[in-house]
Amino acid sequence: MDSAPPPPKRPSLRVVAGLAVAMIVGIAAYAILTAPGPPEDPPSVTLVLLQPGDPGDPRVVRVTEATPELPLASFRVTVVDVYTSTAVFTATLRSGTVYTDGAMTFLCDDLTVPGRLSAGDELRLVDFPTGTSYGLTLVHIASQRSLASVTIPL
Repeated sequence: MDSAPPPPKRPSLRVVAGLAVAMIVGIAAYAILTAPGPPEDPPSVTLVLLQPGDPGDPRVVRVTEATPELPLASFRVTVVDVYTSTAVFTATLRSGTVYTDGAMTFLCDDLTVPGRLSAGDELRLVDFPTGTSYGLTLVHIASQRSLASVTIPL
């Protein structure tokens, strides 16, 4: 008569414990390697208001420093009427027309490194109502930090 095969051996407690430790170490290593890094440091940006020509001429704000040169879409620009504290607009920066309302236009002239905010680029307020001042603030979107502000009297 054939005898029944012996029952399968159960893994020892040491083997089970070793596999559990290996699994925990693997999960921890995966979590460390795939975790997001520290928040992105904001760049250094300097804005300078150029002297206007005649009354009614566009007001020009020139970028004199942008280190590192990041894509324009990395920045948000806000223009506020200083006297009423009313936001005129907030928009992501891009080359060309950023904002328009009737004749009032805000432009970004990307003059140096295409697609990136860099020294020599210009921001223009065209046909904004006179008799007030506007505050222009540039924010780095990833860090949510205000980088530069300038007051523009009209």
